[in-house]
Amino acid sequence: IKDLSPTLFLFQFFHEIDINKVIDSGPWTFDQHILIVQRLGAEDQPQHVPLFHTSFWTQIYNLPIGFQSEKILQSIGNYIGKFVELDENNLKGIWRNYMRIRVAIDVRQPLKRRMRLKKAGGDWMWVDFKYERLNVFCFICGLLGHTEKRCPSLYECTTATITKPYGHWMKAPTRRNLMNAGDRWLRSTPPGAEERKVCLLYTAD
Repeated sequence: IKDLSPTLFLFQFFHEIDINKVIDSGPWTFDQHILIVQRLGAEDQPQHVPLFHTSFWTQIYNLPIGFQSEKILQSIGNYIGKFVELDENNLKGIWRNYMRIRVAIDVRQPLKRRMRLKKAGGDWMWVDFKYERLNVFCFICGLLGHTEKRCPSLYECTTATITKPYGHWMKAPTRRNLMNAGDRWLRSTPPGAEERKVCLLYTAD
């Protein structure tokens, strides 16, 4: 590890497996603050590489069976940030109470809490997001890296008007706890059976 500046570090690995393990197991934190990790190309200069994005495994709750398709999950991922990949277990035969996708998120933008969807000819509904390995973030502005006590928004409003639309509920429980909680049921509808009937619409929260 080499210090390039007070906030920039260069990590050197000696095997591809170790590099992939670090990249795939993030996000990583140091002193409760997120470390933005970017693999360098052969011609990249570390000081000139933009460090604005980090990847989270995101759990999507309250998604109806008719919306549980790869295409729709990719659309939801691109709404949250930039879709990276699906959990290979999402669309298998055992029913789950959440879908799981990996998304690259711009740390300069607030986290997305939820998304409004509508089935063709049906009612609007909300799906909620929980982020795995989510550490310090602000319950007022939704940005990573600081808490509400240090939020610049505090200086823009009086104490009486401060609202906190974000909260601890956005932190996903560990996967081990989820696996041990409650029961699982087989799907009542085969995967993809209702996909043709779904029209994906959304509005920002």
